[in-house]
Amino acid sequence: LEKRDNEVYRSIFEATPLTDSARTKAIEKKKEIDKINLIKGDDLGDEIAKTLNNIKARMAYEVESYNAIEKLINNQETKLASIPAI
Repeated sequence: LEKRDNEVYRSIFEATPLTDSARTKAIEKKKEIDKINLIKGDDLGDEIAKTLNNIKARMAYEVESYNAIEKLINNQETKLASIPAI
């Protein structure tokens, strides 16, 4: 979703892509996996909950991004409708 957001939708509407710092990087993912491997059974549930909350926050961020893209689409349709035909 993130790749399509940056490379397709934002490119089509000439919008600035979201920065990598706004999203989780691969290094952070590796650290998280290593961290989970060290966790005991009782703490694992807490860590899973934290991870799910992180994913939920990222999804909410993407929803906002897609809403912004939807507005760009609507604005583009309005612009195209107001251009007189030749």
